[in-house]
Amino acid sequence: MLKKLILFFALYLLNSNYSNAQWISGGTLGFEYISGNSYKITYKEHNDCGSINSGSTRVLNAHCIDNSSFDFSFAIPRKNSNLILISPRCINNVPYCYSPEIKESIYDIVISLPPVGDWEIYTNSNKNRVPATTDSLIVNYEVMITFLARKYQQGINTNRNSPVFNSDPFVILNVNQEFNYNIAAMDKDGDSLVYSLVAAYSVPGGSWNSRILYKNPYSGQSFVSSSTPITLDSVTGALHFTPDNTMTAALGIRVEEWRTINDSAFLMGVTRQDFRFQVRNDSNTIPKLSGMNFGMGSNYNSQDTIYEAIVNPNDTLRFTINAFDADLGEAGEMRIIQNSALSGDSFIVYNNFSDSAYAVFEWVPTVNDISYTPKYFTVLISDSACPYNGQQIYTYSIYVMPRLDKPSLGNDTTLCSNYFQSLVLDAGPNHKSYLWQDSSSQQTYTVNSYDYILNLGSYDYWVRVSDSMGQVKADTIEVAMTICGGFEEKSSYFEVSVIPNPSRGKYIVSFNVLNRGGYTLVVYDIYGNKLLRKEVSNMNGNGDVEIDLSPFMNGVYFLNCSFKDKTIVKKLIKQ
Repeated sequence: MLKKLILFFALYLLNSNYSNAQWISGGTLGFEYISGNSYKITYKEHNDCGSINSGSTRVLNAHCIDNSSFDFSFAIPRKNSNLILISPRCINNVPYCYSPEIKESIYDIVISLPPVGDWEIYTNSNKNRVPATTDSLIVNYEVMITFLARKYQQGINTNRNSPVFNSDPFVILNVNQEFNYNIAAMDKDGDSLVYSLVAAYSVPGGSWNSRILYKNPYSGQSFVSSSTPITLDSVTGALHFTPDNTMTAALGIRVEEWRTINDSAFLMGVTRQDFRFQVRNDSNTIPKLSGMNFGMGSNYNSQDTIYEAIVNPNDTLRFTINAFDADLGEAGEMRIIQNSALSGDSFIVYNNFSDSAYAVFEWVPTVNDISYTPKYFTVLISDSACPYNGQQIYTYSIYVMPRLDKPSLGNDTTLCSNYFQSLVLDAGPNHKSYLWQDSSSQQTYTVNSYDYILNLGSYDYWVRVSDSMGQVKADTIEVAMTICGGFEEKSSYFEVSVIPNPSRGKYIVSFNVLNRGGYTLVVYDIYGNKLLRKEVSNMNGNGDVEIDLSPFMNGVYFLNCSFKDKTIVKKLIKQ
């Protein structure tokens, strides 16, 4: 039977004076498949440091969507005995934890879910009520919470685990400063994750899975006042915006888990995670990270703005990432916090905890890494500013693509225009697109020598090919167009002259023949069409042959006089 599991977390807040304060708390729920019908449930509870201590146990509820008679509740014990502070607070500040900072408690347990249908797991809590600043962003004084909803299809593959978020759900940032953050999760099963912005969940005033109501013009997709567009990369989870007003904002992240089975895509699960962003007006300037410096420089350059790379299997990708902090003396830390689907890479940080920190990344992908979605890793840069550290999380994406073979048009060559030669240039099969020098887009390109009879010289022919991921390779060939034998050239066999030229149509072709034999005269128009042909046999010494072009239009014609492999070409002008 196809079975789904949905995990929810919600918090009901019981404060009688919402206009003055809010109670804020939150948490995340995750599951890990053990075996059979057993799953390890992990619950992380986040509370304001001004709240009471988290209890030794919490109660979660399991609801069978298909048959509620199987519903049950269970106590989940606390795992960590020491306080975990997740706020980016200056370590010199005391006391260790104080409002409105956030602390974390971790609970876990292994439970068994009967294979009777789809399941929801959730918790409603009215404990650990903590005052927080009233948020002008949210109407009805509804609270921001960290919330997670998960759903998966066990019937396709029972070996299923929920994605695990690596970034903190509580973020402090400064007004009027560009901000980069990555909200991505790691998926143990290797499923493809797709991210989108949604409205955060809220209580009270509705069911435990109701959504926040935002004041106009805010919404789940536009959750904060920003002077630049709010962007979320649906593949990497990279979030970017520039807050231009102090506020506390709530946003929800929806994560879809996709898996390819027998060449078909299946939606394996949906995850919901809420985040809280507190925008402050501190004097600290948050540190930055450069893009990929392929020149291996170790100094920050604002022109290094490339955060994506394309690499082929078995090629070495190597670059530096350089840190910058306008506030000198605030020695920060640069460290890798996520390594998504990379195997065998190297990330080494130099001069850490200084104003000149930089890192060297190196990786040699294999054919097993080929994917049309990027591999990526994230890097956190932070300083030691007080009262809160300035920090950002940057995303670096790498596309590993099949090697795109360079097209080969051959060696440079020469064509004889008077021989009406053709050269077929082939850029090779199986490319997504082709672009030739004249904007044509086919695999092959034909060069006809006679097209250049009036414009002799050298010409470049080039082609660019690309694949579906944007890789581009190109090749160029130079073709010299010439008259083999020349217009007035004296060969070792014969000489030719034409009179009158120009003419009204009749010409006398005079030969000075040095070798007895048969000679051929052929007249062509400028398009290469053969108009007439005459054979002259056993010619020796001097002789004349009449050519009559009277039936043809005025214009330019070409007379080919040939003996064996030698040809003299004469240009005829009819007026």
